[in-house]
Amino acid sequence: MDITPNLRLPFILEAQAQKHVTHNEAIRALDALVQIAVLDRDLTAPPLAPDDGDRYIAAAGATGDWSGKETEIAAWQDGAWAFYSPQPGWLAWIEDEASLLVFDGAAWAPATAVSGGASLNPATGGLVGINATADATNRLAVASAASLFNHAGTGGHQQKINKAIATDTASVLYQTGFSGRAEMGTTGDDDFHFKVSPDGSTWHEAILIDKDTGTVTFPNTTIGGGGGAYRGALVQLSASESIPNNTFTVVPWDAEAYDTDAIWSAGNPSRLTVPSGVTKIQILGHCAWNSNATGGRAARLSKNGNSMTEYSAFANDSANASGVHGAPVLGPIIEVTGGDYFEIEVFQSSGGNLDLQGPHRGTWAMMIIWE
Repeated sequence: MDITPNLRLPFILEAQAQKHVTHNEAIRALDALVQIAVLDRDLTAPPLAPDDGDRYIAAAGATGDWSGKETEIAAWQDGAWAFYSPQPGWLAWIEDEASLLVFDGAAWAPATAVSGGASLNPATGGLVGINATADATNRLAVASAASLFNHAGTGGHQQKINKAIATDTASVLYQTGFSGRAEMGTTGDDDFHFKVSPDGSTWHEAILIDKDTGTVTFPNTTIGGGGGAYRGALVQLSASESIPNNTFTVVPWDAEAYDTDAIWSAGNPSRLTVPSGVTKIQILGHCAWNSNATGGRAARLSKNGNSMTEYSAFANDSANASGVHGAPVLGPIIEVTGGDYFEIEVFQSSGGNLDLQGPHRGTWAMMIIWE
């Protein structure tokens, strides 16, 4: 046997002349193969001016002095290229990639610490599993009671989650048994979403933050949306209205200033009708009497034609010289169903013509929808 079985180092044979030649050849091989660190593995042609001791892995399609030496370790020694055929299991550090490769008998591949395990540099196509098995989707996998991301030196620490285009997803997903239960991030657009799910398939939007305005809305919350936006209707008297004495009288609204869901209709001018699917509403209103009105005055809410004396929509009011009366009064939140309608009933004990004031700073009502 003339060479060693693993590194293929030459033996000094019995009665061999010039034993130092064989010995030096073995030393050169050891210098090339022990603690292998190559400069590059992508070159197909030898570099023009290598330094003594430089090592490379010849790439596929190698030419010139490297022709036919693909996958072999090419070492520049004593002014010439020496080639060493790798054996399965040999490790090599690739300096320009900062990655560790292993020869599997046919090619150099990212080194694996365990079966299906980790490369030290996932950017080259490898995986990192820390107490876990990484895969093609989860290239970094960590099984641990906690994970710490700490600042380096002074200052803070910023975690970045980037996506290619707006319609992609950049988010943090919370799971139970690897099934999604909550998610926050930019999912499908560049607005910021907070979502929850009972089963990982059906998702409910809880909070939405508009990327352009910062407006916060609560799509599935009964306390309503953000940014001051609401649904509902505002109606008012466009002219002063005369009402009889000593009788609660329904106010017939004759002008619509705002209406999101056809809540007010000229066919039923006194009514504010609840749209289908709405479960909670609130009435805000202001009732003003002209200065000629005298005696006691009151206003109350009526639901489906039945007076709701326990739900006063407006406070009692009394006239003054200017004919401007009181501040708007906000009633309580009321449970409703679609189709319910509300009216305002007003009362005065005595007075004259043109008792309800309108339109300037006059009598009006607003239905606010809470969903």
